[in-house]
Amino acid sequence: MNKPLWIWYPGDFEKWLQEQVLMRRDFRRVIQPPFWRLDSCYHKIRFSCPYSSASAQKVTIHTSAEIAAGVLGIANVIEPNEDGTYTLPPGKGRFFVDAYQPEGLPAILVEGGLVSGRGWDASVTEHPEVPAGCYQTFDDPSSPPTAFALRQVPMPYRSVKDAEGIFRGKKVKGRLFDFGKETFGLLSFRNVSGNGRLYAFYGESMEEALAPDHCETFDLCEVNGSAASMPVSRTRAFRYVFILEDGVGFEDLAYAYEYLPLRYRGTFKSSDEKLNRIWETALYTLHLNTREFFLDGLKRDRWIWGGDAYQSALMNYYSFFDRDICKRTLYALCPKPPIERHINHIPDYTFYWFATLYDYYYFTGDLDFITEIYDRAKALLSFSLSRSEDNLFVYAKEGDWIFVDWADMEKDGALSVEQILFVHALKVMGIMAGLTGHTEDEGTYTAMAGRLMQAVEATFWDESKGAFIHSIGDYGRCETVTRYANMFALMYDLVDSDKKDSIAVNVIKNPAVQEVGTPYARFYELDAIGTVGDKDYILREIRSYWGGMLDLGATSFWEKFSYDETDHYEMYGRPFGKSLCHAWGASPVYLLGKYFLGVTPAEAGYASFTACPYLGDLSFIEGSVPTPGGNISIRMDRAAITVTAENIPGHVLVRSKAIPSAAGAEIEDLGGNLYSVAVTPAVPCKISYTPV
Repeated sequence: MNKPLWIWYPGDFEKWLQEQVLMRRDFRRVIQPPFWRLDSCYHKIRFSCPYSSASAQKVTIHTSAEIAAGVLGIANVIEPNEDGTYTLPPGKGRFFVDAYQPEGLPAILVEGGLVSGRGWDASVTEHPEVPAGCYQTFDDPSSPPTAFALRQVPMPYRSVKDAEGIFRGKKVKGRLFDFGKETFGLLSFRNVSGNGRLYAFYGESMEEALAPDHCETFDLCEVNGSAASMPVSRTRAFRYVFILEDGVGFEDLAYAYEYLPLRYRGTFKSSDEKLNRIWETALYTLHLNTREFFLDGLKRDRWIWGGDAYQSALMNYYSFFDRDICKRTLYALCPKPPIERHINHIPDYTFYWFATLYDYYYFTGDLDFITEIYDRAKALLSFSLSRSEDNLFVYAKEGDWIFVDWADMEKDGALSVEQILFVHALKVMGIMAGLTGHTEDEGTYTAMAGRLMQAVEATFWDESKGAFIHSIGDYGRCETVTRYANMFALMYDLVDSDKKDSIAVNVIKNPAVQEVGTPYARFYELDAIGTVGDKDYILREIRSYWGGMLDLGATSFWEKFSYDETDHYEMYGRPFGKSLCHAWGASPVYLLGKYFLGVTPAEAGYASFTACPYLGDLSFIEGSVPTPGGNISIRMDRAAITVTAENIPGHVLVRSKAIPSAAGAEIEDLGGNLYSVAVTPAVPCKISYTPV
């Protein structure tokens, strides 16, 4: 028998949890709610499942909601027994539980003669029944989904010293605690006494912590008497904390690191120690921002943004391979009908949502989730279509924010990058429709994608420049070539091989074309160049760009970075506005896994895999890539490649001057010094080769 699971209306747990998370953001102790609409969960749900039994069945219903239960066709109302259980009469019908939770999430767990979980439905008044939402991890009757919480573990600070800062315009003395690296958690003062206040000023840098009048976050504790322990108001992101005592003393500072428990499955190591540090720092950055959802940054926003989440999900597939956080984030981002605005009010972030959905299926093969969320996805696409014009082109409408990147560029009119992102969204929905049996939708969306891409090429491709121009609008044609549309055309395989080669030379590798403004856009740029095979370029950029942050003392990767910056902390007009721990800075996790360990699914869900490991100027690389069927482990040096796939068949692509050898493995000559070597599940495959 299946284990009983907590169930709810699909997407509602995620909406409930999102509200808890997003309303924690504050700036200098003032709550900063998101500027977009926050959807709530439904408060009255009917849960139901088929029921057939020749004898009476006893069930226990765990819930904090007000409930009524019955079996349609047998007994419309069943009174609870004295012990709180319910006895279902023999017969055939449909068991239901009406759950009302005036504040919070209606959720139930049923055990006994019936068990809740997959196969149950949920419905709201005047809405059709849909499969109930659930996660395999929510199976404890005493712990409902609303008890979901991150873990905390005590951790020490690295050092403490006396220091001076400027508070309310005056020089003040206090204690500066250094935790050694970026971290996130809850502070507590130990053995407090006196009457007055304790102040904690947080900084991702020492400069920020010692600037109490300008640091982004701080806490104060009112003290009247003594206490063995006094926690601050909420969890924070920081490396340094500057503590001021105003009429109060304390003995020491305790700290609890807060995190989402994740299994570290992906690994990477090479002959380049700095590259290894980049990988480790990127992985740490990703984990810090992988929490209830994929968040953008720890210090400032702590929000769920569609673009950040898209990249985090891809990094997740080469590190933790946690499915639940992907599903939670997809549901949280997708608005409930009626849809009035794009995700985060940003059209490009709406389009990334579809790309994230496709990637989830591509890496996990979880068709059940695609089926479950299909109607939500269709509603979001219908909204996007309602905002398009003439040739399906997308223009910014009232309330829209065209983001693309933090860079100086034209954002009025129809941007070529927005159209290309929309093409991919339409293609994705055509694929999702086909997978879920919506054949009419499949034909419609696929045709739309083709028609839109034809219009994009006719309107924006400039043969003389060998690239897509930036935009058109009331101002005419913006003939400027920017990287954005061009790199997504490569990433999403939307142009022929001649145009790909042209874009790589004339745009991506062309220093005359304006550089991208953030690690966020550099992720896309390097993924794009990877599609045309220039992995040496990727390696140089990783060493230079992310290595540049390490050279400046970074312990996690930043929201924005350029080599010519003179102030690495200022952003948004605030002296310490920049996030020094931002999820979109962690892309080496993805880039090194995909292009150097070289592992990708050959079929959805890793039914089989392809590995094309690459050394570049390294003498060796080794690591593992997680999949639903276990890890794929790879080691490569100048003489051999060893691959072990726990439960998955696959092929290794090897470039070799001579025919490679691998005991017992089938080897196919693909021409041009390229060979395909078959890998059998759970059997180590050692391939000897001669480097080209």
